[in-house]
Amino acid sequence: MPIADRKDLIGALNQYLDALAAGDAGRLALTGTIKFTEMAKELRLNEGLWAKRVTRLPGGQFFADPKTSQAACFAALKVDGTDTLIMVRLRIVDGKIDEIETVVVPENKFMFNAEVAAHARALWTEVIPASERRDRAEMFRIMNLYFEGIEQVTGKIIPVADDAFRLENGTQASTNPAPPAHLPPYMHVILKEGIAEQLTNRRHTYIQGIRDRRYLLADEERGIAFGIFLFDQPGRREDGSETVMGRSTMIIPEAFKIRGGIIRHVEAVGTALPYGAQSGWSWTFVKELPPRDVAKGQL
Repeated sequence: MPIADRKDLIGALNQYLDALAAGDAGRLALTGTIKFTEMAKELRLNEGLWAKRVTRLPGGQFFADPKTSQAACFAALKVDGTDTLIMVRLRIVDGKIDEIETVVVPENKFMFNAEVAAHARALWTEVIPASERRDRAEMFRIMNLYFEGIEQVTGKIIPVADDAFRLENGTQASTNPAPPAHLPPYMHVILKEGIAEQLTNRRHTYIQGIRDRRYLLADEERGIAFGIFLFDQPGRREDGSETVMGRSTMIIPEAFKIRGGIIRHVEAVGTALPYGAQSGWSWTFVKELPPRDVAKGQL
C-alpha cells in the first residue's frame, strides 16, 4: 500500500541517513525482499558505505512521491573524513523499506562543492500554483526532451527558461557568470552558456547516448520530476581530445523543477562507472515511462 503522505516518505529518508551515520542498519524497518545497491552493484547492508565511518552533514534536497511510495534525496556526508555526496532512493512497502538505491560521489578537484550541494533550496519545497502544474506523465515527457536534446545535439526541442541553470555535484554548470577559477578557460566559456545553448553549441557531443532512462518520482504540487540515467561516454570529444572522466558510463540521478510546462532548474549528482555498466535495476517496474520516441517532433 502506498504511504499516505510526503512527510512519512521524507521521514524514512532521514531515518536511513541517520542509521547510516550510526552504522546501524538494525534501526531500519525492512521487508523480507529488501534490495540494496550502491554504485549499481547489489550489496548487503553491512557493505559499501555501511562499512565506513560516516558523518551526516546538515541540509540536502528531498523529493517524495506518495503515488509510488518512493522518496529520494541528495545529501552530503563525511566518509572516512572526506567530503562526499550521496543520492538515496527508497521504495516503501507496507511501512517498510523494500528498495534502497544509492549513488556515492567522492570529492574531486573538477566539479564538486559539498556545501552548495547540501544547502537546502526553497524551490524544491515550494508549492506552485495549480495553473502552473502539469501531471506526472507530462512532466516525464518534458524531462525526456532534455535527454533527447543531448542525443540529438539541439537545444531547440527543450522547453527551458533562459535563466534556468543546472547544478552538478554542487557546481553551477550552466548560466554561470563566474565559473570556478580552478577550471580551465574553455570550461569558463561553456559554463557561462545556458542549458539549451550548450546543446546547440555541441558542448555535450562526448556523450554517446543516454540509456536506462528511469523516470521514478513525480511531485505535481511542487513541479518536481526525478529519475536516474546512464550516460555512455566513449572518452573523446569531436576534436579527438580526451574527456575528464575518460571512457566511462556516468550514473546520474537528476531532479527537474517544472513550472508552466517549462524547465526552471535542473540538479544532479553523478560519477563514473566502468563503460557499459548497468544500473542494477530493471526499468520496467516504472509504469509511467514515456515512449522512447516521445520527444520526436515539436511540442
